[in-house]
Amino acid sequence: QDSVRKGHAGHIQIIKSISRDSPLPSIEYLKISGGIFHDCMVHDIDMITWVLGELPTQVHSMANSQIPEIAAIDDFDNVVTTLIFPSGTIGIINVNRFASYGYDQRLEVFGMKAMYEANNGRPNNAVRSSEKGSAVDPIFHSFP
Repeated sequence: QDSVRKGHAGHIQIIKSISRDSPLPSIEYLKISGGIFHDCMVHDIDMITWVLGELPTQVHSMANSQIPEIAAIDDFDNVVTTLIFPSGTIGIINVNRFASYGYDQRLEVFGMKAMYEANNGRPNNAVRSSEKGSAVDPIFHSFP
């Protein structure tokens, strides 16, 4: 946030966050959670506006439910939202209720001078490389 606000990345063209839950929350919890926008996306909006230091002037969302149990409670499990900021920056937020491979939380800030990435936490951040390619430990299965 500090580097972005000091202009080290230049004008921010796009800021993108990805938040995918693991494991899938229980239907009992989802019924009282307030919905995916209130329960999940609010954190991405807070983070993006904190990093940029400005609030969006336009917000557009598309959502669907591909998990029948979530559709049955009138909620969504996939959402993509775009935000337009006064500076011209475009924000992109992708939230999902379930990622089979683990708790997926990422942020990318793309500017005219540099790009910053905050990637998933892993038990071990070492990358093992050989003639067969590279491998890393899986991301954490769930949030702490």
